Amino acid sequence: NFPLASWVTVQTWFRTALGDLCPDLDRILYLDCDTLVVGDLAELFSMDLSNNLIAGVTDIVGKESHIKRLEIEDDTYFNAGVLLFNTRLIREENTFAKIKKYAVGRKLQCADQDVINKIAENQKMLLHPKYNYLETWQSNYEHDYDEKYSKLYSQAKDNPIIIHFVG
Repeated sequence: NFPLASWVTVQTWFRTALGDLCPDLDRILYLDCDTLVVGDLAELFSMDLSNNLIAGVTDIVGKESHIKRLEIEDDTYFNAGVLLFNTRLIREENTFAKIKKYAVGRKLQCADQDVINKIAENQKMLLHPKYNYLETWQSNYEHDYDEKYSKLYSQAKDNPIIIHFVG
């Protein structure tokens, strides 16, 4: 009964259950199948997540409209193709049950990506875009990043760790 977007299958929802599916792991780095790791992941995987459920990179386009549409309290909306999950905290806070309660029966533009961003509001850690470098060819090489994040994006373009072939 989970809602789907036109470009995803039900399997996209599996990442929302990783905390429960892997009870022996305290963190999981999730990578979409259209990603390519070209650098060392040690620094990313060893980051202190503190009380954050997830860490991710801001989506390249539509961030403000997604935040408004979903009434997200914090000012972040991640692309869900590369996420570092704090599965220990996810289990402690029974996050998958919250995800199911929010998602089932609801119309969502971006399926599980919307729900992950909404349920984790105020418990998200922003990552450098080098960990999910999103090329902007599908948006005429435009992005919605502010000046500070735009500089980080330029750095990521020159030295990405994970490239995500979106679009």
